[in-house]
Amino acid sequence: MSDINPLRRLGELGQSPWLDNTHRAMLSDGELALDQDLAQAETDLEALPQLGIDLTEVTDHLEQQGVEAFAKSFDNLPATIRQQAGAVG
Repeated sequence: MSDINPLRRLGELGQSPWLDNTHRAMLSDGELALDQDLAQAETDLEALPQLGIDLTEVTDHLEQQGVEAFAKSFDNLPATIRQQAGAVG
C-alpha cells in the first residue's frame, strides 16, 4: 500500500478531488445552467432557519476558517520555499 494520500496527489497535479455535480456538468457539457432547480434551492434556503441553521453564521464561520487556513499556509511559505530550494540545490 502506498504512503501517498490520493487526494493530496490529485491536488499536487492541480486537480480537485471534490467535483460536485455542477462542476461535472461544466466539464462534460461545457455549459452551466444556474437556473436549474432554482425553486428547490429557494425552498431549501428558506427551510434552513427551521432546522436551526443560521446561514450567515455558517458562512461567517467558514470564511474565518478559510482565512485562518490561508494565513497559516502563507506563514509557512518562506520555510517551504527554503526547504524545496535546498532539495533542488
